[in-house]
Amino acid sequence: MTTIRTYTYALILELKNAGRYSTAGIYTSTIKSFLQFAKRQELTFSEVTSSMIKEYEEYLLQKGCRHNTLSTYH
Repeated sequence: MTTIRTYTYALILELKNAGRYSTAGIYTSTIKSFLQFAKRQELTFSEVTSSMIKEYEEYLLQKGCRHNTLSTYH
């Protein structure tokens, strides 16, 4: 099964190849942040729950992110 990290890095490569470096940078920051929050380098899509996403949102707020920043990471 494909992990979130594997899928995301493949997508980032596609974006870079298409010249969409800004979007690739946002995706790179987002996946690094999410995996740091999860304290794991590999997660499958089935392991991500709505409560995990809510906890991630709280994590970002506690780190000082503003709501505009949260919308980038979602």
